[in-house]
Amino acid sequence: MLDLAARQYGVVATWQLVQHDVPSVQITRWAHRGWLVRLHRGVYAVGHRSLTPDGHHLAAVLACGPGAVLSHRSAASAWGLRPTSRPRIDVTTPRAAGRRQPRIDAHQSSLHPDDRTILRGIPITTVARTALDLGEVASQRDVHRFLVAAEQQRRYDQRAIDAVVARAAGRRGLRPLLGALRDLRPEHVATRSEMEMRALELITAHGLPAPRVNDALGRHLIDLHWPDRRVAVELDSRRFHLTADAFERDRRRDAELAAAGYRAARITWLQLTREPAWVARTLARLLA
Repeated sequence: MLDLAARQYGVVATWQLVQHDVPSVQITRWAHRGWLVRLHRGVYAVGHRSLTPDGHHLAAVLACGPGAVLSHRSAASAWGLRPTSRPRIDVTTPRAAGRRQPRIDAHQSSLHPDDRTILRGIPITTVARTALDLGEVASQRDVHRFLVAAEQQRRYDQRAIDAVVARAAGRRGLRPLLGALRDLRPEHVATRSEMEMRALELITAHGLPAPRVNDALGRHLIDLHWPDRRVAVELDSRRFHLTADAFERDRRRDAELAAAGYRAARITWLQLTREPAWVARTLARLLA
C-alpha cells in the first residue's frame, strides 16, 4: 500500500487496494485506526490530509473509478493554462457509477483514446479536448484565453484541435471553441485554395504580373512563383505551418531558395485580408 501511495501523491482508492489483494475488512480496520484518512467515498490519504493540488486532482479521478480523467476547468488548471479557485474538481467518467460525489463535478462521456493522456501521473484530457470541454462550462472568451496560453506555452497542436472538432458534432462546447478559434486565427477557417484565390484577386486588381500557382521548383512546391523574376511567395497559414516539423522545413526551404538566388517572401491570411495595399506594394517591390 505504501509503495502505491508513494507513486500517487499519498492517495489510494479502495478499488486499487482490492486489485492488490487487500481484503475489505483490512481496509476498514486501517481507516478506523486513522492510517487511512477519507478524502472521497472509497478514496483515502495514507496517514495525512496534507495534499498538493495534484494529489487532490488524482484523488478525485480515483473516486470516479477506472477510466476516469481530470477534465474541464480542473484540467485547464492542471495544464497551467487557466487557473481556477473552484473547490469542486471536474472529472469525466465513462460510467454513471460514482458520479454523485461531494466536491466533484462528474461529467459522463466516452472519450476517444486520442483525447486522453497522462500529466504528472494524473489521467487527464488532452489540451485540445480540454478546450472543447471548457466551452461547455465557461465563456468563449475563457476558451480564447486558454488557447492563447496554450500557444504561448507551446502546448497548442492544430492537428489535435482539428481532430477534436471533427469528433464534436452535437457538443455544446463546439460553438464556443470555433468562435474562439476564429478570434485567435481567422485563417483557421480559410483553406489553402481560398488564400490562393484572395492572392490572385489582389494581384490582378493591382495590375501585377500573373504568377504560376503551386509550381514545382526543385523539391519544393511554390505557392506563387515568378520564375523570370526569381521571386517565390509562400501563403503562410499557421494552420499548416505551426508544428515544429513545419517550422524547420520552412526555414530550410527559405535558405535553399535564397542560395539559388531567389527573393522569397511569406504572406499571411491577416495581411491578405486586412492589409491588401501593403501586400500589393510589397509584391511590386519584389517583382521590380
